[in-house]
Amino acid sequence: MDKNIVLSKHYFNFAFSNIIKMWHKIAGIILRNRISLLIALGVITIFMGYQATLIQMDYHYANMLSKDDPVYLDNVRFKQIFGDEANGIVIGFADENFFELNKFNDLQKLCNDLKKIKNVSGVLTVSSAINIRQITVKDENGVNKRQFETYNLFPDKINSQEELDSLKDVFYSLPFYKGLLYNASTHVYLMSVSIDKKILNSKERIPTVNEIERVVREYASKHNTEIHISGHPYIRTQMMDLIKSELKLFVILAIIICILILYLFFRSFKVIGVAMIVVGVSVIWTVGLMGLFHYKITILTGMIPPLLIIIGIPNTIFLLNKYHSETKAHGNKILALQRVISKIGNAVFLSNATTAAGFATFIITNSSILVEFGVIASLGILFVFISALIIIPSIFSFLQPPSDKYTKHLGNKYINKVVDVLTNIVHNHRPKVYITVCVVLAAAAFGVTQIKKAGYLLDDVPEDDPIYVDLKFLERNFNGVSPLEIAVESKDSLQGTDLIYQIQKIDSLQQRLAKYPELSRSMSVADAVKFLYQAYSKGKSENYILPPDPKTYETIFKRLPGGLDQKLAKAFIDSTNTITRISLNIADIGTNKMEILFPKIQKEVHEIFPDEKYRTLVTGSTVLYFTGTTYLINNLFLSLCLAVLIIALLMFGLQRSPKMVVIALIPNLIPMIVTAALMGYCGIPIKPSTILVFGIALGISVDGTIHYLTKYRQELSVNNWDISMSVRKALRETGTSMMYTSVILFFGFLIFTASGFGGTVALGFLISMTLLVAMICNLILLPSMLLSLEKYIKKKEFPEPILEICDEADDFDEDDDEETNQEN
Repeated sequence: MDKNIVLSKHYFNFAFSNIIKMWHKIAGIILRNRISLLIALGVITIFMGYQATLIQMDYHYANMLSKDDPVYLDNVRFKQIFGDEANGIVIGFADENFFELNKFNDLQKLCNDLKKIKNVSGVLTVSSAINIRQITVKDENGVNKRQFETYNLFPDKINSQEELDSLKDVFYSLPFYKGLLYNASTHVYLMSVSIDKKILNSKERIPTVNEIERVVREYASKHNTEIHISGHPYIRTQMMDLIKSELKLFVILAIIICILILYLFFRSFKVIGVAMIVVGVSVIWTVGLMGLFHYKITILTGMIPPLLIIIGIPNTIFLLNKYHSETKAHGNKILALQRVISKIGNAVFLSNATTAAGFATFIITNSSILVEFGVIASLGILFVFISALIIIPSIFSFLQPPSDKYTKHLGNKYINKVVDVLTNIVHNHRPKVYITVCVVLAAAAFGVTQIKKAGYLLDDVPEDDPIYVDLKFLERNFNGVSPLEIAVESKDSLQGTDLIYQIQKIDSLQQRLAKYPELSRSMSVADAVKFLYQAYSKGKSENYILPPDPKTYETIFKRLPGGLDQKLAKAFIDSTNTITRISLNIADIGTNKMEILFPKIQKEVHEIFPDEKYRTLVTGSTVLYFTGTTYLINNLFLSLCLAVLIIALLMFGLQRSPKMVVIALIPNLIPMIVTAALMGYCGIPIKPSTILVFGIALGISVDGTIHYLTKYRQELSVNNWDISMSVRKALRETGTSMMYTSVILFFGFLIFTASGFGGTVALGFLISMTLLVAMICNLILLPSMLLSLEKYIKKKEFPEPILEICDEADDFDEDDDEETNQEN
């Protein structure tokens, strides 16, 4: 056993020695080759800048499921058979005088204008309603026979109000359209504009949707008609426009916030300029990487540029604070830059590694949107580190050392007063600190119990936004506009009595579904047959029912001009005549209610169509979102646990003491609990956009812990393991930088509260609060714990670390110093 301990010590001493040498060599390489490195950075930046110009917006709905998930595969299969079900823009007209002659003729003109718009494949509304009648035709043998014929109920031009009123009565006598095109009790009429399915997920959709909206609003303005526009293509287009505008807004706000705070702290335009170069290069590299990987801009990846600006600035603060303190101490610019790289470089690397780890854990979710976000954000953080480590020493090596005017911030009396107060609290008021922590945790525990889990299609859209208002209006009048599809596959082709039996079973299922208020009126081949039977029965509305006997079915089918290939049948039966479709819409009721409703719908389907005889699927964009949200929440909890584990392992590599790892984690886990409590008290539900907060904030907040414990460890060796003295000196040394960086991070993330998306607002607010609490914990609770546990912390609690941060007492070999100084 003793032999193993000796071997272990020899191994870690060897590793420690190599790490010191490695960072010494890195410092020498950077400073000796600074011109070549800057040129290389410039070339790479130009290349990445070109790649960034190739990046495109993502016009798909974000897929939160993995591509091998059964729910996702069912949706893909459905689209392969029937096409994309969410290709219609829905317009609601609230108008008691809808059938006024001039207005109605203009409505017909509106329909014609919409059909002329590029990529519009069809328009369905009251004025384009069709009716069915029976006519007499001659067959190939010249024998008269009865046949169904479809015709436009409303002619292109209606000449009198009396004519229109007569046609209106006929329209109202057709139950096929009730609940589909109008709500009689509220006088709301519906128009559906179908868009070519080929352009739904491309940028060509945008001008088409915008032109549709323009033409419709012109009609509404002319007749002073209240309209409400919704439907997935419209919602997606509006939200994409908002994402694009916010991407620019957040980048500008992040730059402004960082410039103001840097100037407030350093009072130097040189510092601001170099800092902006660092984050600018990092952002260009990161966006260029998205282009190389063929990733598109989503609501998440669109946040990465401002995130990198905010997270990247603390790197410059730590490096420049060290540079200024070194030049103030001895005035040797090159030696100061060497020490910046060798002494702070590893600490900055580890802090960036923990931040990157927080983002990288999203990769395990198997959700393409989060995987892309995790990959790009984590690599972007590493780009920030690389660019800062090269650009800052290289550029400042060509500049004059900072004068006393620009190093005054090191002795800022206000900051020093704050540090004095913190030191006093830590040394003299620890019981009060622990009591406060206990009270906060007790209050937080109650707040955590108030958290609700929820997810809505328009979760992140404010309730007063026109998109939200219009959707809710249409839901109230037509019970939803989000597609829900049911497909039933039979083993054999549906012919004769089998088809009749299938239609009757479908009608039974539709009657069951009609009792759910969250669902709209459903449509299927059964409705088409009812429409035909009404025509067969001379248009009597009471005969909008299924035929009473098989012979009548047979007669109806024979009177169809093209048999079952007629358009009415094609919309609901696939080409093999084995798969039938039931289409309906569902209200945006949220994941909690969907967890109750969805199993009920599945139960109804399976009772009518048992699994042993039929293969059924229930799909649609609503099902994808509901399943994806639940799936994502579960996976994000897992990724958060993984983030804690990875950061704990990194801390263990730094401290090599389980006790110190626990001490280090406590100040970072308490902010997570407080944030969860804030969510409970503020009514912010658990959903994908809010769960992101914890992984991101944990990866960032632990940076302060790393810097403090690193300095604390160094002070222990310098002060002969005097814990009290080491805590005090570490607090004075790191407190200033931690407060600087926390202020930038706090206000930096706060810019996201300017978003038009509720989830982004919550993310910005919660991360800001988390980082503020984390700063307080790292500056007060962490030192307090170290002092309180002084008698339990022995020197053996600090074996040689795996990931060593260079000690202040360590320096370059004199030969290295002299050689590098001579070359510079």
